Amino acid sequence: MKFKGELKTEFDDFARAISDVLETDVIITDADMNVIGSAFQYFSLYQDIKIGSLIAEVFYDNRDVLLEHKREKESCRQCPEYHNCKMESFVGVPIRRDLRTVGVIALILPKDRGKALFKKIGSTVTFMHSMAELIASKITDSQYSRIIEAKNDELKGILDAHDAALAYTDFYGSILFVNEAFRKLFRITEPVLGTRIQELFPYKAFQETFQKADRKPRMVKATMEQSQFFGIINIKPLYEHRHGTSMLFTFRRYSEIQKESVQFTNGSYITFDFLEDICDTELIYRGRDYARENKNIILVNTDDGEINELLAKAIHNESSRKLKDILIMHSSSIYRDYLCEYLFGEDGLLKNIHDGTIIIHYPERMQIYYQERLAEVIEGRKKQRESEPVRIIFCTDQNLEERCQAGLFSWGLYDAMKDQTLRTGRTIHTDSALFCRYAENMIDYYCRIYKKTKMELNITAADYKQLMKLEINELNIQLEMAVRNNGYVAAKTELQGMSSREYELKTIRELLEAGKTQREICARLSISRSTLNRRIAELRK
Repeated sequence: MKFKGELKTEFDDFARAISDVLETDVIITDADMNVIGSAFQYFSLYQDIKIGSLIAEVFYDNRDVLLEHKREKESCRQCPEYHNCKMESFVGVPIRRDLRTVGVIALILPKDRGKALFKKIGSTVTFMHSMAELIASKITDSQYSRIIEAKNDELKGILDAHDAALAYTDFYGSILFVNEAFRKLFRITEPVLGTRIQELFPYKAFQETFQKADRKPRMVKATMEQSQFFGIINIKPLYEHRHGTSMLFTFRRYSEIQKESVQFTNGSYITFDFLEDICDTELIYRGRDYARENKNIILVNTDDGEINELLAKAIHNESSRKLKDILIMHSSSIYRDYLCEYLFGEDGLLKNIHDGTIIIHYPERMQIYYQERLAEVIEGRKKQRESEPVRIIFCTDQNLEERCQAGLFSWGLYDAMKDQTLRTGRTIHTDSALFCRYAENMIDYYCRIYKKTKMELNITAADYKQLMKLEINELNIQLEMAVRNNGYVAAKTELQGMSSREYELKTIRELLEAGKTQREICARLSISRSTLNRRIAELRK
C-alpha cells in the first residue's frame, strides 16, 4: 500500500507527461472531484473543481467534452468569472474502470494553443484515452487504499468502544491490535504491536493455542495473580489466509460478568407500572420525574418501608442507570465500624459504584457521626461536578425534619436530600379504593397459584380498618390465608397468641355454627374428611 504523498507524485508525473507531449495545462481528478495530479504551463488557478463545471460534466455524463471556444457553452457564459477566465478551449475525457467513471483528465488551453490543438483533435483524444487507461488502475488502487484505511480506522474505533478487553494476533501469536479496554485492564502503556501474546501471558493455555495447527474456539478459566486478572478468556479463530489463521482473545473478569447479570436479579424488574395498584397517580408521576431528571440524591418518605423500597427500585429501573449496579443497604448503629468500612472503605460502596444506585434504608438508624460524614462526601462530589456519580436513594417512614429538630439526625444530611423528596401520597394504607383494588388483585393472584375459582372476601368493618394498617408483606400473608381458607380474612389482632391449629379449630366451629355441611367445610379449608372428623372430635372434648 502506497502513502498518499507517493500517489500524488505519481499522478503529477502522468500530468507532466501529457503536458509535455501536448503543450497544455493538465488536471487529473478522482471520483470525489479532488485534484490528484496537475501540470501547468500557462495557468495555475484551477484547483477547486465545483459541481456544474466542465470537469464535473465529463465525470457525471461519462463522456468526452470537447470545447474549442468557451463562448459556445452556455454554462461558461453564465459563470461569474467568465470575463476574467483565461481559458479559451477545454478537452476532457473520463477515466473509466469496469464501465465506471473513477476520474477525469482535462486539458486547459489558452486561445492560441486551443486553435492549434483542435486541428488534430482526433489524435489528441486517442492519446488521452490511452493515458486514461493507464491512470485508471492507479486511481482505483488509491481509492481502494483510502477505503481500506478508513475502514481500518472505523474498525479500531468500534473495538476501542467495546467494554471487553480484546487482543488480535496473527497465526504465530504476534499482536496486530489491542483495544483501549485491554490496555487499561493490564496497565499497558508501551507499544505492543508485534509482541508475541505468549510472552505477555506465559500461560499453558496460550502456549497450547499456538502449538496446534488446527485452531478451534476455546474458553479458558484464568487466574493471573501477577496482573490481578481472574476471569474468562475466549479464544476464537477469525480469518484464514495463506499465512494461517488469525486469533481474537477476549478477556472478561468474573466481577464484570457478575455486574452485567445484576439486571436479572430479584426485584430488578420493578417499575412504576407495577406500583399503580399500591400508590396513587401523583406519587408515581413525581417518582417518574425524579427518574428522568437523574437526581443523584433522593429521599423516599412514605408510611411503609416496603413501598419505599419498591419506589426506589422503580426510580432506578426507569432511569438511564437501569443496567448499572443497584445495591441495598440496611442501616443500623449496631454494626459500628463495619458500617464505616462497608460504606466509605476502599472496597466500600461509595468508591466502587460509579454510576449505579445505592438504596439506604432507615438512615436515621446510622450513627450521627457517619450521617455527617456521608453528608460531607455528598457535598464534595457536588463540588467535583462529576458527570454521573452514584445515585443515593434514602428510604424511611420517619419524619427526618422532626428528628433533626430533636437533635437525632444530621441537618447536613437532611439538607442534601430534602429538596428531592418523594413524600407520602395516597397509598393502600390511607386510601380505601386503592386498598380494595390491591386486595382484589392479590386475591386473583393467589387464586391462580392455588388453582381456585375467583372468590369474594368476607371482611368485617372492624377488620377492614385493621387490615389497612398492616405492612404490605403482612397484608399479603393475610390475603393468602384468605384464599387458602376460601374467603375468610383474619385481622392481625385475631391471630395474636393463636397457633395455626387453634385458628383452624376456631374456623371449623364458626362454619359448623353457621350450618355448613362437612363437605362444604372440607372444600373451604382444603382438608380431607378424616382430618375434619379429627378436628370435630377435638372440639367436642
